Amino acid sequence: AISAIAFALSYIPFYYALESRSYALTIMLATASMYFLWIALERSVQGDGAWRPRAGRWLWAAWVVANLGLVFTHYYNMFFLLAQALLALTYVVARVGRKARLRAIAFGAALALIPPVMFAIVWGRFFLDQFSGASGNFAVEDSVSVNPFQLLLNSIVNPVVLGGSWVAVVAVAVPV
Repeated sequence: AISAIAFALSYIPFYYALESRSYALTIMLATASMYFLWIALERSVQGDGAWRPRAGRWLWAAWVVANLGLVFTHYYNMFFLLAQALLALTYVVARVGRKARLRAIAFGAALALIPPVMFAIVWGRFFLDQFSGASGNFAVEDSVSVNPFQLLLNSIVNPVVLGGSWVAVVAVAVPV
C-alpha cells in the first residue's frame, strides 16, 4: 500500500504517461478500420459483380470514423490509409464488374479522402508554420559529396575489419 501511494505521488510515472505514444489506440483503430473496410466491401459487392454501397452504409460510416481517429492519433497513420486504399482498389478491380468499377472506385476515393482533408484542415497550418520556420535552421549547410560506397566502406567495413572485430562478422555470416 505504501509503494502504491509513493508510485501515485511520484513525478516520473506522470511524466512518462504524458510522453507516451498512443500505439495501443493506433492498433485498435487500425484493426477496427480494417474490419469495417473488409465487411463493407463484402456487403457492397453483390454476387453478380454489381456495386451497391447502400447495403453497408453504416459500415462505411464506421470506417470513415475509425480512419479519422487514426489520422488524429498519429500523422504516420496516413501510410495505413494508403495501404487500405491499395487493398480496396485491388478488391474492387478483382470483384466488381466492369460497368460498376469506375463508380466503386470513385465512391471509395471520395470516402478515403475525408480523413486526410480533415487532417489538413485542422493541422495543415501548423505543419506549414513548423516547416517554414525550420527550413533555414539546419546544422549542416553544405551538401554531402561522399560516394555512397565510400560512406559504407568508411562507416562499416573499415571499423569492423581494421578494428579487430572481423571475427564477429565471420561468426554472424557463417552460422553453425
